[in-house]
Amino acid sequence: MTSDHRMNPEWRERATRLPEIISKEDEAKIITEMNEIAAAPQLSGEFPVSIEEAGAMVVKRRVPAHRGKWRMVPQEVENARR
Repeated sequence: MTSDHRMNPEWRERATRLPEIISKEDEAKIITEMNEIAAAPQLSGEFPVSIEEAGAMVVKRRVPAHRGKWRMVPQEVENARR
């Protein structure tokens, strides 16, 4: 059994394919849509819909700008959040 037997059979072909280049306008549209999804009202308690029926789900992670004396994110990222 190969080491990638649990992977999609086409994963090697996909990995060698160059990523699609999108325009700045399309990129801005995607970011706007993602921000709208993230700003939507949150559900509380049990989910009234199944995972299959959900249109979107947002998982947020917080990364500290510093960890001890080490910078974890570039200064530009930290400045953009303000």
